[in-house]
Amino acid sequence: RRRREALAARNASVDGAGRAEAGSNSSADQPGKANAQPVLNPAEQRRQDALRRQQKAERLKPLRQAIGKIDQRLTELTTERAALEQRLTQPNLAPADIASAGKQLKAAGEEITRLEDEWLDLSGQIEAMEQAPE
Repeated sequence: RRRREALAARNASVDGAGRAEAGSNSSADQPGKANAQPVLNPAEQRRQDALRRQQKAERLKPLRQAIGKIDQRLTELTTERAALEQRLTQPNLAPADIASAGKQLKAAGEEITRLEDEWLDLSGQIEAMEQAPE
């Protein structure tokens, strides 16, 4: 029984001393640390870092999907343009076919230019978001 009382008294004094030490380290006692982030345990810090990375990835996802679609369309247009250029090199091509291929070639070139501009704009947005602090 005395042993239990002694242990209880010791635990109470250690617990009281622990609280007193914790109180002396409060941010109110240290003016430079009043606005500092609370120190997190490593597991909680990793969890929060992972959450921030996930949120950033979710914000970037639509931009990256748009770039993927543009890349796919640019590939199609490049193939189409090459086929049209090859068609125009054929001898004895009817004037109507030459005019039609020329119009298609011009439209493909304009779309390629527009898509390249859009691709550059989206890439710039992605780069800015990746460089931005979390």
